[in-house]
Amino acid sequence: MERRYLTDPYCGEIETTAEHTLTRDGELWLAPSVLIFHPEGGGQPNDRAELLVQGKNVPIEGVGRQDGRVYLRVRPDEDDLSELSWLYGSGEPFTYKIDLDYRLKAMRRHTAAHVLMACLRRNLSDYVPKGMTIPEDLGAVQLRFLGKEDVETLAEKVNGDANALIASGCEVKPESYASIELAKAARPDLFRADEGLPFRKAVRMLFIDGVDFNPCGGTHVKDISEIGSVKIGKCGRIEESLQTIEFFVPDLAAV
Repeated sequence: MERRYLTDPYCGEIETTAEHTLTRDGELWLAPSVLIFHPEGGGQPNDRAELLVQGKNVPIEGVGRQDGRVYLRVRPDEDDLSELSWLYGSGEPFTYKIDLDYRLKAMRRHTAAHVLMACLRRNLSDYVPKGMTIPEDLGAVQLRFLGKEDVETLAEKVNGDANALIASGCEVKPESYASIELAKAARPDLFRADEGLPFRKAVRMLFIDGVDFNPCGGTHVKDISEIGSVKIGKCGRIEESLQTIEFFVPDLAAV
């Protein structure tokens, strides 16, 4: 399975074939040979998408994983289920498309999170990242981190630093390494990783020169200038040292 959402996150529609199909409880599960659908991960929600079936748009209602494959779940008309399962199982090509506007908004938010985390790291001496969450409605993004210094007093400076970086622009480059140790050795000054994350032997790193170098399996814009701007909202503490910060990414039309 080619995971093209990682190499071409701007691709919105594709014709491909199925590596494998399953039918279960009136649903069809397709494992596409070329995957442009982001199946959730790294704090980013999965894409919204449709399968184009015999002139009809059938919503992709979910995603699942089995035996190393990613399956897209659809519920076609009952009369079409057996035929489609046979067609796609025998190698018949099919087309599916993602909601590209939703994807681009998620990409801008995900990349903005990397920029903000880098700015937090610069301003908090004991900053330790603990993850992020982009909600399905693409509202306020939440960052979690450890740090004794109260971030609320630094929020305005962090926000200004982030927007200055975004305005200056910088290429966003995914890089692959055989291990997390090799990645850390390649760029030790920028390297950052959320505590407690398990790493497989090979790791995909996101490199923003002078800003961030972090393991990530999400989708991102090509240049941080595409983010537009960020706006920090609420800050707070969950525990004595565990803090959260929420931020928004305004629509480009409003920037």
